[in-house]
Amino acid sequence: MTEPHFQFLPKHAKHLDGIRFAAQQPKISYEWLSGALVWSDEIMPATPNKAIVALRPVWAYRTSLILNEPRPSLLPYWERALQLFPNWVGFRPERRLPSPKLLQIYHRGNDDMNRTLDTLLDEE
Repeated sequence: MTEPHFQFLPKHAKHLDGIRFAAQQPKISYEWLSGALVWSDEIMPATPNKAIVALRPVWAYRTSLILNEPRPSLLPYWERALQLFPNWVGFRPERRLPSPKLLQIYHRGNDDMNRTLDTLLDEE
């Protein structure tokens, strides 16, 4: 893989591996650029923007697991991230298993994004 996302993973692995403790009640949100669920404690204010860019395919793959529709094209990102920063809080098992709550948050976010995009396209 030569994509920037893949290249940024090793550079930020130490920082991401240090984000290992879950917050008491982290906020779960839908991230438009990745189409994925993201927990508020998975990055810190000091997390470099390129690390966030690198996490987007990881978040997207994890969300595909939550949806029970694994995306094979994103599996290399997931596996590489697991290898480079295995202690990252984003790999917690409960963050990759389907649950009614996670599916509700995902569908609400995805629907909101699609409605917003439809509205913007209708305005043209």
